[in-house]
Amino acid sequence: MKRIFLFVLMGFLVVWAVSCSKGENTAQQPVQPQAKPQATEQVQASPQVPTPQPPQPNIKRERVRGIVKSIKASKNEMVMADDSGKKLSIRVDKDTMIRLHGIRRDEAGKRQGPEMRHAMPTIKDIKTGDNVRVDIEERNGKRLALRIDVMPERIRNH
Repeated sequence: MKRIFLFVLMGFLVVWAVSCSKGENTAQQPVQPQAKPQATEQVQASPQVPTPQPPQPNIKRERVRGIVKSIKASKNEMVMADDSGKKLSIRVDKDTMIRLHGIRRDEAGKRQGPEMRHAMPTIKDIKTGDNVRVDIEERNGKRLALRIDVMPERIRNH
């Protein structure tokens, strides 16, 4: 069995050596590139007309801290006063990320249940008087909240 295997292996080596030696003679011949046919008609290039670009909106991003003065959930709008006392009207859309930090308490001071902690907060979960940090994108004079963080009570005064 070993002799047959060695015999077959030797046969493949001989065939490979012969094919390689024949390939050396043909590999040294240079390959002539083919000439491209010349076009008889010349196409006149038209001047490039620049496409008009739409005006870029004036975009400004900032982070503001303050207290919520009023909420208009039906209009998806929030009015807040920043640390200097300036009132800002901010739109909230479906892409605004709202995060509630800390534990919420109801009017009686009772802790709210786990349904509040596990549900995705909306603008309806923000209360008047909450201390917030808002990432705002101002585009052509209109403010849109990208992210609203409702801060816990313990760090409101910091």
